[in-house]
Amino acid sequence: MDVEEYKAKAVEEQIKEDLRIDDTNLQEELRRQPGKYFYWSVVRAKASEKRRMKSMNLKEVDAKLEREVRERMSSGPKITERMLDEYLSEHPEHKAANLELIKAQYAEDLLEACVEAFKERHYALIEIVKSRESEKIMKNEFEVMRKELEEQEKSRR
Repeated sequence: MDVEEYKAKAVEEQIKEDLRIDDTNLQEELRRQPGKYFYWSVVRAKASEKRRMKSMNLKEVDAKLEREVRERMSSGPKITERMLDEYLSEHPEHKAANLELIKAQYAEDLLEACVEAFKERHYALIEIVKSRESEKIMKNEFEVMRKELEEQEKSRR
């Protein structure tokens, strides 16, 4: 595992940990949710900026390589777009820049999914709290009904 893969795994593990809900302390989870959402939204925005920079770099590399080819071939046979595309796709500089773009796109996609998961986490927290409140209400209602039944039983005797 190289350094990049190690960093990606560490980020994925941190995301999983931050998404985990401690249902024994829902008030704290609700309080911390906006901060977690904001943090990961900022990280995603930075990844998006990095991806745009890598895309721009790839375009610059391709433009430079295209200029070089056209200058070298200016006195020779006419170069077609297909020939140019083949040359660019096989050039090590293009391949390296394209690989960097692919990695940046992966990071952006991962963090986009992360931000969406934090939206879902927010809804899940709300539903859990609602469910717990409903359970408390139902428990209280059953307790009242049980006491009423006991009182009725006592009054019959």
